[in-house]
Amino acid sequence: MVYLIVHDGLDVAKVGICGSTVNRITIHEGHGWRVHETLHLPVGADAALIENRIKHLWFKTRSWAHGVSKEQMPQGGHTETVALAQQAGRIAIDDLWKDIETEHTEISMPLPSPRDGGRAR
Repeated sequence: MVYLIVHDGLDVAKVGICGSTVNRITIHEGHGWRVHETLHLPVGADAALIENRIKHLWFKTRSWAHGVSKEQMPQGGHTETVALAQQAGRIAIDDLWKDIETEHTEISMPLPSPRDGGRAR
């Protein structure tokens, strides 16, 4: 599962992943986070790929600031947080979720087949 959670007091959002046996969301909720959206995936590796692509997009491509320090997030996961207030303006939480949906769509696209001239089916 891929999730997007928000901490209103810290004004940050976090992308994360969890499996069916360990519910990271419950742990975060115990520290003041709330769930914005979740995406259930049949393959855990897909969730990890989406999370990595989102981190690259937010922090490398867009150069956004991380939301919290390691000390502010004792339950772990600070490297996946993003400040909602950036120098270039405020980030809408729905736009962050759209990023996740876009990455999910991109990794779910069928690969082109050589038999049909390289066009996706």
